[in-house]
Amino acid sequence: MRPTVTARALVLLAIVAQPAHGQDNPAEASPPAPEGEIPPENEIIVTAPQERGTVIGRSVPDVRLGREEIATYGAGNVGELLTSLRPQTGEAPVVLVNGRRIAGVNEVSRLPPEAIERVDILPPEVALAYGYRADQRVVNIVLETRFQAATAEAAFATAGGRDEQKASLNMTRIRDRERLSLELDYARASPLNAAERGLSGPSGLFDPAGNIAGLGPAGEIDPALSALAGATVILAGVPAAAATAPLRLADFLATAERPNRTGDGRYRTLLPQTRSLALGATFARPILEDINATFNARYAEENSASAFGLPTSLLTIPAGSPYSPFADDVALHRAIETFGALAGRSETGTGQFGLGLNGSLAEWNWTFTASYDHTRAVQQTDAGVDASAFAARIAAGDPATNPFGPVAPTLVSAGPPDRTRTESDAAVADVVTTGSVARLPAGNVTTTFAAGVASRSSESSGRRAGLVQQTRLSADTARVRATMTLPIASRRHAVLAPLGDLSLNFTVGHERLSQVGAATNVDLGTTWSPIRPLRLSATYSRNQGLPPITQRADPVVETANVPVFDFVTGETVPVTRVEGGNPALLASSRNVLSLSGHLRPLPDANVALNLNYSRSTTRDAAGLLPAVTPEIEAVFPDRFVRDGEGRLVRVDLRPVNFARGAQQHLGWSLFASLPIGRPPRNGEETDDGAEPAHAGDWGGGPGARGRGRVVLSLSHNWSLRDRLTIREGIAPLDFLAGDAFGGRGRARHQVIGAANLTMAGLGASLNANWQSGSRLRGGATDLAFSDLATLDLRLFADLGRRPELAAAPWLRGTRLSVSLTNLFDSRMEVRDASGATPAGFEGAWLDPLGRAVRLSIRKQL
Repeated sequence: MRPTVTARALVLLAIVAQPAHGQDNPAEASPPAPEGEIPPENEIIVTAPQERGTVIGRSVPDVRLGREEIATYGAGNVGELLTSLRPQTGEAPVVLVNGRRIAGVNEVSRLPPEAIERVDILPPEVALAYGYRADQRVVNIVLETRFQAATAEAAFATAGGRDEQKASLNMTRIRDRERLSLELDYARASPLNAAERGLSGPSGLFDPAGNIAGLGPAGEIDPALSALAGATVILAGVPAAAATAPLRLADFLATAERPNRTGDGRYRTLLPQTRSLALGATFARPILEDINATFNARYAEENSASAFGLPTSLLTIPAGSPYSPFADDVALHRAIETFGALAGRSETGTGQFGLGLNGSLAEWNWTFTASYDHTRAVQQTDAGVDASAFAARIAAGDPATNPFGPVAPTLVSAGPPDRTRTESDAAVADVVTTGSVARLPAGNVTTTFAAGVASRSSESSGRRAGLVQQTRLSADTARVRATMTLPIASRRHAVLAPLGDLSLNFTVGHERLSQVGAATNVDLGTTWSPIRPLRLSATYSRNQGLPPITQRADPVVETANVPVFDFVTGETVPVTRVEGGNPALLASSRNVLSLSGHLRPLPDANVALNLNYSRSTTRDAAGLLPAVTPEIEAVFPDRFVRDGEGRLVRVDLRPVNFARGAQQHLGWSLFASLPIGRPPRNGEETDDGAEPAHAGDWGGGPGARGRGRVVLSLSHNWSLRDRLTIREGIAPLDFLAGDAFGGRGRARHQVIGAANLTMAGLGASLNANWQSGSRLRGGATDLAFSDLATLDLRLFADLGRRPELAAAPWLRGTRLSVSLTNLFDSRMEVRDASGATPAGFEGAWLDPLGRAVRLSIRKQL
């Protein structure tokens, strides 16, 4: 029978729509006619081959990155690439490899980007087919079928006092379904102290030289000193000459009401000294004809050392002391330099193992993943000094003991440091199956079943103030989830075609955590594509969250001399900060409504626009205590300790449950990938591989490419509502209106933009970040935070692709890059009601590093 015009048109359309290698917008593949279904007369059904590595279902990527787009980011590995893609993917996307679940992102994070054929960023509803919740975007990394390279990279960074060095080595071999990857990473960074940024460090009245305060009812030091000053004197800095000889009362006149504030900046680190080492291996291969197996192992250790300022002591100098000219007893606030800074040290070692199996059985795809993690963490913090012997000599009026002079090591002793040790284990296993259970006129009913178990345990021991504490906590979790997707309308199947493509999905899950209870999760969603370039989605979730074991079992750690802004007094003061777990935490519940739209306005260009809105309410959410305001202190009076003069001396920041939270967010993002320069001529390759050079191309000369690629992205997140009710019956905190929570205000707007460009072996990546200003309202003062704009620039050159270097084959596969973070050294400005910047809110405190320059050389061996 001779095909009709309609049949010939269908054939032509199918051929044009068939995906081509390197094509920006591959069309959907047409599946064969369902079994038992007879094609209409005179209609020819064309079956196009399915793209390699596609995800389950027929979802079209929101954004696709081919080799050219990936090259524009100049990333050294897959982990860096994923970080650069956060404006499109969010903070924690689901990561797939070749359309399959993996045991963890560590399986691919150290792979070189050259091993990637393409990256597809897919809508959140795709996560349902893999046993995840529909609140995360999906990133599918499709690897090359054949790839082999050994990559070495060395990087150096400097930023005015802090040096960083990094070295990494990776060996990757891919042969179809077999993959082997070995990696080694080492990094170190020097400490950066406050004095190197010109900061004295918030130490209150405790200064190495010392400050005198009165002990009388009105706080007056001495009526005679007040008479000399012409006003009541309650504070006076100790003159430098007092360290070597007794002084007269008149010698304190110059420092009356002018306490010493030299601080302890050179004894306090803004950024710690760090060192890290990591080893990893991943091996994948088919073990049966339809079953692929992946095994990965990784060991990492990290060490850090910090300084928290000088230990302090509050001493009493009696009247009649040979070194005191005062008529009454006075208080001396003194920082003790004898043993140097209070130090904090931490050592963490982590071993991780993962196993993944995936295959198919009949029309069902299945995946089994299992992982085991073991972590050992040791933390040690100096607790201060015991100055009782020094104080006793001063109280006795010992003429050989000058309270203002150097303190002999025999008169003070370093107390035993606080030390905690934690051993934790986590074993997780999940099975996910996806397949079709029925056939409707609009398509197949897809169902995903997921079941998993997890066992977590933590054992910690701590020694604080000479007392030993031990904590053991374990938790076993069992969970099941079922998802069903129902097609309602379909253009392809001519079912309610005027509606376009419409589907509904429903998910129910149940999770039980030993010693805590059970949680039930329900998700309802719909996806509608009224016209091909537009897709609309809506999801409503009602989920219960069980507190993680870390929030319940972490050991209690106390750190002295931590600067905290006290809104009650309007001062930044050094306090003892208490951190750790809270075993009494309750489960939380969260309701979320999400609406999103995706538009591809140009059918022949890789341009995408996303719009999303979310509204959530949470009950009993667990979190750290907010800022020190009168309202917070009234609700949690036992978490804040003040001395007799009302100064804050201790803050307990262990997590608590809050009554209710409410957030609303609106965001949009734009992505565009466009070729630039002369398109390739007949017989020439694109920028994916080598091509003949042509004079006049950008970069010029033999071997240069004439075609490049520019990738542009822009995203805006607008916070419409952000409130927290700490306890029922108490007015909620409105963070966007300035209510204090934590150390900074909440920005209402955040904009992220990026422009990436490659051509002729040269590349540039420019990233811009902007956030709007904010306020914090407190009891004694308000704080105004300025807006902040930062610019990061990365320049890189693939030397082997530069024509002028073609005569040096040893440069092949060599890349040089220069990265400038915070190019203009921008920092947020903070002002109180008087226009001054409070201690602890200087720009270098909020962003210690500032501008940093990193140089790296990367070589494929």
